[in-house]
Amino acid sequence: MEYWKGAGTDQIMPADYVALANADRIEPQKLAGMLVVELRHHGHFNNVLTHIFAADWREAEAALARLLDLNSESDLSNREADLVSLLCGERGVTGKLMRPWMAAQLRRFVPNESADRLERTWFAWHNLRMILPVRFRKSAMRAIRDA
Repeated sequence: MEYWKGAGTDQIMPADYVALANADRIEPQKLAGMLVVELRHHGHFNNVLTHIFAADWREAEAALARLLDLNSESDLSNREADLVSLLCGERGVTGKLMRPWMAAQLRRFVPNESADRLERTWFAWHNLRMILPVRFRKSAMRAIRDA
């Protein structure tokens, strides 16, 4: 059985999961590819992320790879920040389902200490985004002013 081929990754087969899960360190891009396969397999998450990323699964994989690379110095894009909020916010049905689901998926592929570190970092990013002031685009400001 073949799965979706992610950007820049080899084709992912179920047997690869076992080999990669036993590795000490998985590259963020490879792990992101495996998680995207799992997200696309889940009916509800597939639907939600298709809307968030406008059906661009390569962008979804790149955003997830950025979230998995804690050594990156770059700021989060709006979509990456939205994905963090979805993973940590526990708002709505999707948020309440996704946080424990993603925690379980991470523990399938990386050691518990690494998964804990990822979750703590994502939660800190989410909290930071929630306390920052809201920035509107000009079009939104015009709509508010003209209302």
